[in-house]
Amino acid sequence: MELQDKLLPLLREHAIALGIGMAGLIFVGYGLMTLSRPQSSNTVAPLPAGTAVRNAVSPLAKEITIDIEGAVEKPGVYKLPAQSRIQDALIAAGGLSQNADRQKIAQTVNLAAPLTDSAKLYLPAVGEHYAGSGIASGTSTDTGQGASGIVNINQASEAELDALPGVGAVTAQRIIDGRPYQGTQDLVTKKIVGQSEFEKIKDQISVY
Repeated sequence: MELQDKLLPLLREHAIALGIGMAGLIFVGYGLMTLSRPQSSNTVAPLPAGTAVRNAVSPLAKEITIDIEGAVEKPGVYKLPAQSRIQDALIAAGGLSQNADRQKIAQTVNLAAPLTDSAKLYLPAVGEHYAGSGIASGTSTDTGQGASGIVNINQASEAELDALPGVGAVTAQRIIDGRPYQGTQDLVTKKIVGQSEFEKIKDQISVY
C-alpha cells in the first residue's frame, strides 16, 4: 500500500506527459507498419523494345504538278511525288509515242534531271523543230538557237547566249555552268541573273 500511495501522486502529477508519450508511441508504431507495406507505383512501365505506337501519324508525302506534252502516249497534267525525275513524268504519260524523235530527245533531254512544281515538258516528234513550248517547222539542228530565234539555254553556245540583251560573256558562262534547267525561271531561282535582266530575255529563251 505504501508503494501504491507513492505512485498515485506521481501518476497524477505527470499524467499529461505520460499521455503525450503514449500517443507518440502509437503514431510511431503506425508509421513503421505503413512503411513496411508494399506501395503501389503510379509510374507507367516503359513499352518493350520494338513495340509499335499505333496512333503515330506519318507525314503525307508532298506532291508536285507537272505538264508533259508532245510526242508521248498520254500528254497532260500529272501529280507526282516530290523528288520525281523527268523519267518518272515520261512513265506517267505512258512513254514516248511512235512518232517521237528519240534521237533528238536522247541528245537534249536529261531524263535523270529532277522535276520542280509546275514544270512543263515538251518532247518533239520526228521532223519537228522546237524551242520552248512553241514549235517551228524546219530541219532540226544541234545548235541552241531555233528557227524562230529562240535560244535554248540548255544547249546554246557561249556566243549565242552572249548575243542576248544584257547578257555578257561572264553571264553566258554562268548560264552554261548552271545547266540543266527545267524552266527559264530557273535562271532567277539559281541566281544566274537578276529579275530585271530576266525580264529582258524571258521571251527570247527556252529550255527545250
